[in-house]
Amino acid sequence: MTIQQLVGLLIVAGTLTWYAPTARAHGEKSQEPFLRMRTIMWYDVQFSTEKVQVNEELTITGKFHLFEGWPTRVVPPPTQAWLNVSVPGPQLIRKAAYLNGVAVVSTVSLALGRDYEFKIVMQGRNPGSFHLHPMINVEGGGPIVGPGTWVTVEGDRATFTNPVTTLTGETIDLETYALGRVVGWHLITILLAVAWLGYWLARPFLGRLLLVEGGAPEEELVSERDRRVGLAFLVVAVLLVVGGYYTTNAAYPVTVPLQSGRVDVTPLPEAPRDVEATVQRATYAVTTRTFAMDLQVTNTSNRPFQLGEMATANVRFLNPTLFPQAEHRLMVEPAGPINPGESKTMRATAADAVWETEHLTMEYDPENRFAALLMFFDTEGSRRIIAVGAGPVIPQYRGT
Repeated sequence: MTIQQLVGLLIVAGTLTWYAPTARAHGEKSQEPFLRMRTIMWYDVQFSTEKVQVNEELTITGKFHLFEGWPTRVVPPPTQAWLNVSVPGPQLIRKAAYLNGVAVVSTVSLALGRDYEFKIVMQGRNPGSFHLHPMINVEGGGPIVGPGTWVTVEGDRATFTNPVTTLTGETIDLETYALGRVVGWHLITILLAVAWLGYWLARPFLGRLLLVEGGAPEEELVSERDRRVGLAFLVVAVLLVVGGYYTTNAAYPVTVPLQSGRVDVTPLPEAPRDVEATVQRATYAVTTRTFAMDLQVTNTSNRPFQLGEMATANVRFLNPTLFPQAEHRLMVEPAGPINPGESKTMRATAADAVWETEHLTMEYDPENRFAALLMFFDTEGSRRIIAVGAGPVIPQYRGT
Protein backbone atom coordinates (compact mmCIF):
# COMPACT_ATOMS: atom_id res chain seq x y z
CA MET A 1 0.00 0.00 0.00
CA THR A 2 1.38 3.39 -1.00
CA ILE A 3 1.51 6.46 1.27
CA GLN A 4 -1.22 8.10 -0.82
CA GLN A 5 -3.51 5.07 -0.41
CA LEU A 6 -2.88 4.96 3.35
CA VAL A 7 -3.68 8.66 3.73
CA GLY A 8 -6.86 8.22 1.71
CA LEU A 9 -7.95 5.29 3.86
CA LEU A 10 -7.36 7.31 7.04
CA ILE A 11 -9.40 10.21 5.66
CA VAL A 12 -12.33 7.92 4.80
CA ALA A 13 -12.21 6.24 8.23
CA GLY A 14 -12.07 9.61 9.97
CA THR A 15 -15.01 10.90 7.95
CA LEU A 16 -17.14 7.87 8.77
CA THR A 17 -16.23 8.20 12.44
CA TRP A 18 -17.11 11.89 12.48
CA TYR A 19 -20.44 11.32 10.71
CA ALA A 20 -22.19 8.89 13.06
CA PRO A 21 -25.95 9.61 12.98
CA THR A 22 -28.04 8.62 15.97
CA ALA A 23 -29.87 5.32 15.60
CA ARG A 24 -33.60 5.98 15.28
CA ALA A 25 -34.84 2.58 16.46
CA HIS A 26 -33.60 -0.76 17.71
CA GLY A 27 -33.50 -2.84 14.53
CA GLU A 28 -36.55 -4.92 15.39
CA LYS A 29 -37.55 -4.97 11.71
CA SER A 30 -34.41 -6.98 10.97
CA GLN A 31 -35.69 -9.87 13.08
CA GLU A 32 -37.33 -12.71 11.18
CA PRO A 33 -41.13 -12.46 10.95
CA PHE A 34 -41.59 -15.84 12.63
CA LEU A 35 -39.66 -14.59 15.66
CA ARG A 36 -41.89 -11.54 16.04
CA MET A 37 -45.16 -13.31 15.16
CA ARG A 38 -44.87 -16.77 16.67
CA THR A 39 -43.15 -16.25 20.00
CA ILE A 40 -44.32 -13.43 22.30
CA MET A 41 -47.52 -11.63 21.33
CA TRP A 42 -47.75 -8.24 23.06
CA TYR A 43 -51.03 -6.43 23.63
CA ASP A 44 -52.55 -3.62 25.73
CA VAL A 45 -49.11 -1.99 26.06
CA GLN A 46 -49.36 1.51 27.55
CA PHE A 47 -46.81 4.20 28.44
CA SER A 48 -47.91 6.41 31.34
CA THR A 49 -46.35 9.45 29.66
CA GLU A 50 -44.15 10.36 26.73
CA LYS A 51 -42.39 13.24 28.48
CA VAL A 52 -40.62 13.21 31.85
CA GLN A 53 -38.17 15.38 33.72
CA VAL A 54 -34.83 14.12 34.97
CA ASN A 55 -35.55 12.05 38.14
CA GLU A 56 -39.24 11.65 37.23
CA GLU A 57 -40.73 8.20 36.68
CA LEU A 58 -42.75 6.68 33.87
CA THR A 59 -44.52 3.34 33.90
CA ILE A 60 -44.86 0.82 31.09
CA THR A 61 -47.71 -1.66 31.49
CA GLY A 62 -49.27 -4.31 29.32
CA LYS A 63 -49.73 -8.00 28.69
CA PHE A 64 -48.24 -10.67 26.46
CA HIS A 65 -49.25 -14.11 25.29
CA LEU A 66 -46.74 -16.90 24.67
CA PHE A 67 -47.78 -18.58 21.47
CA GLU A 68 -48.67 -22.27 21.77
CA GLY A 69 -46.91 -22.96 18.47
CA TRP A 70 -43.58 -21.54 19.68
CA PRO A 71 -40.93 -22.40 17.04
CA THR A 72 -38.89 -24.59 19.40
CA ARG A 73 -36.88 -26.02 16.51
CA VAL A 74 -35.04 -22.71 16.11
CA VAL A 75 -35.79 -20.80 19.35
CA PRO A 76 -35.54 -22.47 22.78
CA PRO A 77 -38.72 -22.20 24.88
CA PRO A 78 -38.71 -19.38 27.47
CA THR A 79 -37.69 -21.43 30.50
CA GLN A 80 -34.97 -18.82 31.08
CA ALA A 81 -36.32 -15.34 30.33
CA TRP A 82 -35.70 -11.81 31.55
CA LEU A 83 -38.10 -8.84 31.55
CA ASN A 84 -36.32 -5.69 30.46
CA VAL A 85 -36.60 -2.48 28.42
CA SER A 86 -34.91 -1.80 25.11
CA VAL A 87 -33.44 1.71 25.26
CA PRO A 88 -30.31 3.14 23.56
CA GLY A 89 -28.00 3.12 26.56
CA PRO A 90 -28.60 4.15 30.19
CA GLN A 91 -30.70 7.17 29.22
CA LEU A 92 -33.37 6.04 31.68
CA ILE A 93 -32.85 3.61 34.53
CA ARG A 94 -35.11 0.73 35.48
CA LYS A 95 -36.39 1.15 39.02
CA ALA A 96 -38.67 -1.90 39.27
CA ALA A 97 -40.22 -4.68 37.18
CA TYR A 98 -43.20 -6.94 37.90
CA LEU A 99 -44.84 -9.95 36.27
CA ASN A 100 -48.38 -10.65 37.47
CA GLY A 101 -47.60 -8.53 40.52
CA VAL A 102 -44.43 -10.46 41.39
CA ALA A 103 -41.22 -8.42 41.56
CA VAL A 104 -38.73 -9.94 39.13
CA VAL A 105 -35.06 -9.30 39.80
CA SER A 106 -33.93 -12.65 38.40
CA THR A 107 -34.70 -14.79 35.39
CA VAL A 108 -38.20 -16.23 35.12
CA SER A 109 -39.72 -19.36 33.64
CA LEU A 110 -42.71 -18.71 31.37
CA ALA A 111 -45.38 -21.18 30.24
CA LEU A 112 -46.34 -21.52 26.59
CA GLY A 113 -49.95 -20.84 25.72
CA ARG A 114 -50.50 -18.58 28.74
CA ASP A 115 -50.72 -14.84 29.38
CA TYR A 116 -48.77 -12.55 31.69
CA GLU A 117 -49.24 -8.97 32.82
CA PHE A 118 -46.14 -6.80 33.24
CA LYS A 119 -45.24 -3.47 34.78
CA ILE A 120 -41.91 -1.66 34.43
CA VAL A 121 -41.02 1.55 36.26
CA MET A 122 -38.40 3.77 34.59
CA GLN A 123 -36.73 6.98 35.77
CA GLY A 124 -35.40 9.79 33.56
CA ARG A 125 -31.60 10.15 33.63
CA ASN A 126 -30.20 11.86 30.50
CA PRO A 127 -32.06 14.63 28.61
CA GLY A 128 -33.04 13.78 25.05
CA SER A 129 -35.55 11.79 22.98
CA PHE A 130 -35.27 8.01 23.14
CA HIS A 131 -37.16 5.10 21.63
CA LEU A 132 -38.38 2.64 24.30
CA HIS A 133 -39.75 -0.89 24.01
CA PRO A 134 -40.69 -3.42 26.66
CA MET A 135 -38.62 -6.50 25.96
CA ILE A 136 -38.23 -10.15 26.92
CA ASN A 137 -34.76 -11.66 26.60
CA VAL A 138 -34.98 -15.41 25.99
CA GLU A 139 -31.91 -17.56 26.57
CA GLY A 140 -30.82 -18.86 23.21
CA GLY A 141 -33.36 -16.72 21.36
CA GLY A 142 -32.26 -13.17 22.05
CA PRO A 143 -34.45 -10.11 22.66
CA ILE A 144 -38.11 -10.07 21.62
CA VAL A 145 -39.39 -6.49 21.79
CA GLY A 146 -42.89 -5.18 22.22
CA PRO A 147 -44.51 -2.00 20.87
CA GLY A 148 -42.34 1.09 21.27
CA THR A 149 -42.73 4.84 21.54
CA TRP A 150 -40.58 7.94 21.71
CA VAL A 151 -40.02 9.30 25.21
CA THR A 152 -38.55 12.75 25.83
CA VAL A 153 -36.48 13.40 28.96
CA GLU A 154 -36.11 17.06 29.93
CA GLY A 155 -34.09 18.83 32.59
CA ASP A 156 -30.52 19.02 33.85
CA ARG A 157 -28.40 15.86 33.83
CA ALA A 158 -26.39 17.16 36.80
CA THR A 159 -29.46 16.98 39.05
CA PHE A 160 -29.93 13.23 38.57
CA THR A 161 -29.70 11.10 41.71
CA ASN A 162 -30.46 7.46 42.42
CA PRO A 163 -30.63 7.07 46.21
CA VAL A 164 -31.24 3.69 47.85
CA THR A 165 -31.14 2.48 51.44
CA THR A 166 -28.94 -0.57 52.00
CA LEU A 167 -29.65 -3.51 54.31
CA THR A 168 -27.46 -1.86 56.94
CA GLY A 169 -29.60 1.30 56.91
CA GLU A 170 -27.09 3.44 55.01
CA THR A 171 -28.44 5.69 52.24
CA ILE A 172 -26.22 5.85 49.18
CA ASP A 173 -26.47 7.30 45.67
CA LEU A 174 -25.93 4.50 43.14
CA GLU A 175 -24.96 7.05 40.53
CA THR A 176 -21.75 8.02 42.35
CA TYR A 177 -21.29 5.34 45.00
CA ALA A 178 -17.64 4.14 45.15
CA LEU A 179 -17.01 5.81 41.80
CA GLY A 180 -13.51 6.88 42.83
CA ARG A 181 -12.56 3.30 43.71
CA VAL A 182 -13.91 2.02 40.40
CA VAL A 183 -12.03 4.64 38.38
CA GLY A 184 -8.86 4.01 40.40
CA TRP A 185 -8.81 0.27 39.75
CA HIS A 186 -9.48 0.82 36.06
CA LEU A 187 -6.54 3.24 35.84
CA ILE A 188 -4.20 0.83 37.65
CA THR A 189 -5.03 -2.06 35.34
CA ILE A 190 -4.80 0.18 32.26
CA LEU A 191 -1.36 1.40 33.32
CA LEU A 192 -0.20 -2.17 33.84
CA ALA A 193 -1.49 -3.18 30.40
CA VAL A 194 0.11 -0.16 28.71
CA ALA A 195 3.42 -0.86 30.41
CA TRP A 196 3.36 -4.50 29.26
CA LEU A 197 2.46 -3.48 25.70
CA GLY A 198 5.08 -0.71 25.73
CA TYR A 199 7.83 -3.11 26.74
CA TRP A 200 7.19 -5.37 23.75
CA LEU A 201 6.65 -2.46 21.35
CA ALA A 202 10.10 -1.21 22.30
CA ARG A 203 11.64 -4.47 21.11
CA PRO A 204 12.68 -4.46 17.43
CA PHE A 205 9.84 -5.96 15.40
CA LEU A 206 11.81 -6.37 12.20
CA GLY A 207 14.57 -8.36 13.82
CA ARG A 208 12.13 -10.80 15.41
CA LEU A 209 10.21 -11.14 12.14
CA LEU A 210 13.40 -12.12 10.32
CA LEU A 211 14.21 -14.65 13.03
CA VAL A 212 10.74 -16.23 12.76
CA GLU A 213 10.96 -16.45 8.96
CA GLY A 214 14.39 -17.99 9.28
CA GLY A 215 13.11 -20.70 11.62
CA ALA A 216 15.08 -19.49 14.63
CA PRO A 217 14.64 -21.47 17.86
CA GLU A 218 12.52 -20.10 20.69
CA GLU A 219 15.56 -19.21 22.81
CA GLU A 220 16.57 -16.56 20.28
CA LEU A 221 13.08 -15.00 20.20
CA VAL A 222 12.57 -14.66 23.95
CA SER A 223 15.63 -13.59 25.91
CA GLU A 224 16.39 -14.17 29.56
CA ARG A 225 15.63 -10.51 30.18
CA ASP A 226 12.18 -10.96 28.60
CA ARG A 227 11.46 -13.84 30.97
CA ARG A 228 12.48 -11.81 34.00
CA VAL A 229 10.32 -8.88 32.92
CA GLY A 230 7.37 -11.22 32.30
CA LEU A 231 7.78 -12.77 35.75
CA ALA A 232 7.85 -9.30 37.32
CA PHE A 233 4.61 -8.34 35.56
CA LEU A 234 3.02 -11.60 36.71
CA VAL A 235 3.97 -10.97 40.32
CA VAL A 236 2.63 -7.40 40.17
CA ALA A 237 -0.66 -8.60 38.63
CA VAL A 238 -1.15 -11.28 41.30
CA LEU A 239 -0.36 -8.81 44.09
CA LEU A 240 -2.88 -6.34 42.67
CA VAL A 241 -5.62 -8.98 42.50
CA VAL A 242 -4.97 -10.35 45.99
CA GLY A 243 -4.46 -6.92 47.53
CA GLY A 244 -7.56 -5.57 45.82
CA TYR A 245 -9.64 -8.43 47.16
CA TYR A 246 -8.58 -7.93 50.77
CA THR A 247 -8.82 -4.13 50.73
CA THR A 248 -12.26 -4.22 49.10
CA ASN A 249 -13.49 -6.89 51.49
CA ALA A 250 -12.31 -4.79 54.43
CA ALA A 251 -14.00 -1.65 53.10
CA TYR A 252 -17.30 -3.43 52.29
CA PRO A 253 -17.70 -6.38 54.69
CA VAL A 254 -21.46 -6.74 54.14
CA THR A 255 -22.32 -7.84 50.60
CA VAL A 256 -25.04 -9.76 48.75
CA PRO A 257 -24.01 -12.11 45.90
CA LEU A 258 -25.35 -11.45 42.43
CA GLN A 259 -28.69 -13.22 42.21
CA SER A 260 -28.79 -16.03 39.65
CA GLY A 261 -31.89 -17.93 40.75
CA ARG A 262 -34.96 -18.54 38.61
CA VAL A 263 -38.46 -17.44 39.58
CA ASP A 264 -41.57 -19.35 38.49
CA VAL A 265 -44.38 -16.83 37.97
CA THR A 266 -47.93 -18.18 37.90
CA PRO A 267 -49.66 -17.21 34.61
CA LEU A 268 -52.86 -15.22 34.50
CA PRO A 269 -56.08 -17.27 34.82
CA GLU A 270 -57.32 -18.57 31.50
CA ALA A 271 -60.23 -16.64 30.01
CA PRO A 272 -63.50 -18.43 29.16
CA ARG A 273 -63.29 -20.27 25.83
CA ASP A 274 -66.77 -19.37 24.65
CA VAL A 275 -65.52 -18.14 21.27
CA GLU A 276 -63.38 -20.41 19.10
CA ALA A 277 -61.64 -19.56 15.85
CA THR A 278 -59.49 -21.61 13.51
CA VAL A 279 -57.71 -20.54 10.32
CA GLN A 280 -58.71 -22.58 7.29
CA ARG A 281 -56.57 -20.75 4.72
CA ALA A 282 -54.24 -17.75 4.67
CA THR A 283 -52.88 -15.92 1.62
CA TYR A 284 -50.73 -12.89 0.86
CA ALA A 285 -51.11 -10.99 -2.41
CA VAL A 286 -47.67 -9.61 -3.13
CA THR A 287 -48.64 -6.93 -5.65
CA THR A 288 -51.44 -5.43 -3.53
CA ARG A 289 -49.83 -6.13 -0.13
CA THR A 290 -52.97 -7.84 1.07
CA PHE A 291 -53.13 -10.49 3.74
CA ALA A 292 -56.34 -12.51 3.92
CA MET A 293 -57.47 -15.47 5.99
CA ASP A 294 -60.57 -17.62 6.05
CA LEU A 295 -61.79 -18.32 9.58
CA GLN A 296 -64.19 -20.80 11.08
CA VAL A 297 -65.66 -19.05 14.14
CA THR A 298 -67.97 -20.62 16.72
CA ASN A 299 -69.77 -18.66 19.44
CA THR A 300 -70.83 -20.85 22.38
CA SER A 301 -71.64 -17.93 24.69
CA ASN A 302 -75.05 -16.37 25.38
CA ARG A 303 -74.29 -13.05 23.68
CA PRO A 304 -73.09 -11.95 20.20
CA PHE A 305 -69.40 -11.31 19.50
CA GLN A 306 -67.76 -9.42 16.66
CA LEU A 307 -64.18 -9.66 15.36
CA GLY A 308 -62.62 -6.30 16.13
CA GLU A 309 -58.84 -6.67 15.99
CA MET A 310 -55.97 -8.74 14.68
CA ALA A 311 -52.63 -8.08 16.42
CA THR A 312 -49.38 -9.45 15.05
CA ALA A 313 -45.74 -8.42 15.41
CA ASN A 314 -46.73 -5.24 17.31
CA VAL A 315 -49.05 -4.09 14.51
CA ARG A 316 -52.78 -3.70 15.26
CA PHE A 317 -55.28 -4.16 12.43
CA LEU A 318 -58.68 -2.85 13.58
CA ASN A 319 -62.17 -3.40 12.25
CA PRO A 320 -63.38 0.08 11.13
CA THR A 321 -66.93 -0.86 12.12
CA LEU A 322 -65.82 -0.83 15.78
CA PHE A 323 -62.81 1.49 15.44
CA PRO A 324 -63.52 4.15 12.78
CA GLN A 325 -60.21 5.94 13.33
CA ALA A 326 -58.08 2.82 12.81
CA GLU A 327 -54.69 3.43 11.19
CA HIS A 328 -54.42 -0.16 9.91
CA ARG A 329 -57.77 -1.63 8.91
CA LEU A 330 -59.12 -5.16 9.13
CA MET A 331 -62.04 -5.76 6.78
CA VAL A 332 -64.36 -8.57 7.91
CA GLU A 333 -66.90 -10.38 5.73
CA PRO A 334 -69.69 -10.93 6.58
CA ALA A 335 -69.60 -7.78 8.66
CA GLY A 336 -72.20 -8.66 11.25
CA PRO A 337 -71.64 -10.27 14.66
CA ILE A 338 -71.53 -13.98 15.40
CA ASN A 339 -74.70 -14.72 17.34
CA PRO A 340 -74.93 -17.07 20.34
CA GLY A 341 -74.68 -20.71 19.27
CA GLU A 342 -73.73 -19.74 15.73
CA SER A 343 -70.83 -21.13 13.70
CA LYS A 344 -69.77 -18.97 10.79
CA THR A 345 -67.13 -18.89 8.06
CA MET A 346 -65.58 -15.45 7.84
CA ARG A 347 -62.93 -13.74 5.75
CA ALA A 348 -60.63 -11.17 7.35
CA THR A 349 -58.54 -8.99 5.04
CA ALA A 350 -55.74 -6.57 5.89
CA ALA A 351 -54.51 -4.61 2.87
CA ASP A 352 -51.70 -2.37 4.06
CA ALA A 353 -48.16 -1.33 3.10
CA VAL A 354 -47.14 -2.11 6.69
CA TRP A 355 -46.63 -5.74 5.65
CA GLU A 356 -43.68 -4.54 3.59
CA THR A 357 -42.44 -1.66 5.73
CA GLU A 358 -42.34 -3.89 8.82
CA HIS A 359 -40.72 -6.75 6.85
CA LEU A 360 -43.48 -9.23 7.70
CA THR A 361 -44.00 -10.84 4.30
CA MET A 362 -42.80 -14.15 2.87
CA GLU A 363 -39.76 -12.47 1.31
CA TYR A 364 -38.21 -12.06 4.76
CA ASP A 365 -39.16 -15.38 6.40
CA PRO A 366 -37.60 -18.78 5.64
CA GLU A 367 -40.67 -20.56 7.07
CA ASN A 368 -43.45 -18.42 5.53
CA ARG A 369 -45.84 -18.91 8.45
CA PHE A 370 -47.80 -16.46 10.53
CA ALA A 371 -49.52 -16.13 13.88
CA ALA A 372 -51.75 -13.47 15.42
CA LEU A 373 -54.09 -12.62 18.24
CA LEU A 374 -57.73 -12.26 17.23
CA MET A 375 -59.86 -10.14 19.56
CA PHE A 376 -63.63 -10.53 19.62
CA PHE A 377 -65.84 -7.93 21.35
CA ASP A 378 -69.42 -8.05 22.58
CA THR A 379 -71.83 -5.13 22.98
CA GLU A 380 -70.87 -4.72 26.65
CA GLY A 381 -67.17 -4.23 25.88
CA SER A 382 -66.12 -7.69 27.02
CA ARG A 383 -63.29 -9.19 25.00
CA ARG A 384 -62.17 -12.67 24.04
CA ILE A 385 -58.60 -13.17 22.79
CA ILE A 386 -57.70 -16.17 20.64
CA ALA A 387 -54.25 -17.02 19.30
CA VAL A 388 -54.33 -18.39 15.76
CA GLY A 389 -51.76 -19.25 13.14
CA ALA A 390 -48.60 -21.29 12.68
CA GLY A 391 -50.07 -22.40 9.38
CA PRO A 392 -48.55 -21.59 5.98
CA VAL A 393 -49.26 -18.37 4.11
CA ILE A 394 -49.84 -18.99 0.40
CA PRO A 395 -48.25 -16.28 -1.77
CA GLN A 396 -50.25 -14.87 -4.66
CA TYR A 397 -48.70 -13.03 -7.58
CA ARG A 398 -50.16 -11.17 -10.52
CA GLY A 399 -52.31 -13.43 -12.64
CA THR A 400 -52.72 -16.18 -10.04
